[in-house]
Amino acid sequence: NIEFRNVWFAYENEDYVLRDVSFTIKPGEKVAFVGATGAGKSSILNLIGRYYDIQKGEILIDGKSIQTDPLACKREIAYIPDNPDLYDYMTGIKYLNFIADVFGVSAQDRQARIRKYADLFELTEDLAQPIAAYSHGMKQKLAIDFADLIYNGKWFTPLREALQAFAVDTQKYVTGTVKLKLYKGNIITSAITSPCTLYSEELVTFGESN
Repeated sequence: NIEFRNVWFAYENEDYVLRDVSFTIKPGEKVAFVGATGAGKSSILNLIGRYYDIQKGEILIDGKSIQTDPLACKREIAYIPDNPDLYDYMTGIKYLNFIADVFGVSAQDRQARIRKYADLFELTEDLAQPIAAYSHGMKQKLAIDFADLIYNGKWFTPLREALQAFAVDTQKYVTGTVKLKLYKGNIITSAITSPCTLYSEELVTFGESN
């Protein structure tokens, strides 16, 4: 469970981005935050990871308060930002092994988990290279491998990030908008616009009618 109880949040003084926000997301539910720029979508995600402190209210992860028990909450959450912070001086494989050591992942488990996404994203041969030489898309793929290494599927659905990483890689060869459709119960359209395009289109849409 992720629960917001009457949350108020401002980056500065009392210029509130979120005002008395309450909601509950139950295990297995998928939620899309939709709104204009500055409406607070990214702020909500940052608060779940406690990158900022709220001014009023309470945020609970599985009944535990992110304010009073942040470490217990963060053990249950994998968050991959658009620009992941990685140790550029390390190689990809050294970074993943370092993270595995920090989180106490066994040698047997880490090998299977690393191989899973390294093979999926065609990153295996690049793991021996320094992260500083990675492209933006490759760093995102490494971050996904890191998340699955630690959380082993708990609180982490890689589909959205997988589509994003694929689109980032594809747009190097495409001028315009790359659109991918997944048919699995509902239809989700994920799109990313190339920086070379002359058009400005909505990047991501979610809707039952699509």
